[in-house]
Amino acid sequence: MKRALVLLAVPVLCAALAACSSDDKGGRSEKQSAEKYIAALNARDPQGLIDLNHLAPGETGVKEEADKLIAENGGRGLKISGIDVSKEFEPTLASVGITGTDGTGKPFSMYVLMNEKDGDWVIGLGTLPIKGTPKPTAH
Repeated sequence: MKRALVLLAVPVLCAALAACSSDDKGGRSEKQSAEKYIAALNARDPQGLIDLNHLAPGETGVKEEADKLIAENGGRGLKISGIDVSKEFEPTLASVGITGTDGTGKPFSMYVLMNEKDGDWVIGLGTLPIKGTPKPTAH
């Protein structure tokens, strides 16, 4: 009986170890976030943009910024031809360049700043409060 349990446990253990050693970290990649960003713009879906944001404590203006992005770029039928991810400063901060054409065939290009949070690449919407009192600058 013990031998049968060991024989059954070995494949399960191997599968678990293989899953742990996989290069796939899970979560949403920068490319996937960029694709969802464009899909939300095309659908004129501010909640779709908000869902790509990581709401930090005290953050304000998220809905207003999502609405502004939709007003400026929403519903244009954007089609992605390229996504370029650049991480110049640190591995958890990315500038994502998105290029393509709109519904009329006119080229577009935009950059979206993203950061990695809990395994997902998120966009920043809204503003965070400034802690402390600003120090005067010398003139």
